[in-house]
Amino acid sequence: MTVPRAAIRQAVQRTLQGPDDGAPPTDAARKVYASRATPIAPRLLPAILVYTRDERRDRETGGGVVRRVLEVIVEIAAHGEAADDQVDRLSSQVEAALDAAPTLDGAVESITWDATEADYDGEGSQTLAAARLTFTAVYFTVPPEEAEDPLPSGVYASWAPDIGIPHEPDYVDLADTPLPDVTPNLGWP
Repeated sequence: MTVPRAAIRQAVQRTLQGPDDGAPPTDAARKVYASRATPIAPRLLPAILVYTRDERRDRETGGGVVRRVLEVIVEIAAHGEAADDQVDRLSSQVEAALDAAPTLDGAVESITWDATEADYDGEGSQTLAAARLTFTAVYFTVPPEEAEDPLPSGVYASWAPDIGIPHEPDYVDLADTPLPDVTPNLGWP
């Protein structure tokens, strides 16, 4: 089973890569990775990394359902003399792609852009530019069923007034009981 944060990262990745048989929505094409730990060599840039950071409980919605607010980071990196322009273009493409998929195909209730941080290092052909776009994703979780109080595994019967916890040893499992004789007694011999 995929945990919700991983499923959300993968949904963002799929959205930013686009359909297998169509044009990708960003200039990074298929170079979108759902992990901050993916090593990226400069020759593979531009590329996009998707990861999650802080998460908080928003509120209890009843029935054990929890509304959660997750910080999703989309980090963009480009290399070369036009790296700044590439990063700006990719940032716009990422925002447009996620705006066009506000629920990530049902993975979240909503995902919205909050902020962009830019970073720059080097000069000329050795320039490395990056942008970190922060999005807020809202989703719901339901806690797993408690194993301490499982549903009954059988149906039991007893004759009144011998009912209740003190009389449970006297109960008979209906599944183990033979069917009663239901021949009607019409008073004939």
